[in-house]
Amino acid sequence: MHPNTTENTVTVPEGVDAELLGKVLSNPEMAAPLTSLAKTMK
Repeated sequence: MHPNTTENTVTVPEGVDAELLGKVLSNPEMAAPLTSLAKTMK
């Protein structure tokens, strides 16, 4: 196990399927546009 897993923890809002979100973000084709969008929102 990783000793510092808390720094990689995300709070998922109510009503969001955490497992589905994890699957989407683990897919590079889906993660790339979401990452790009997140950078423009900062």
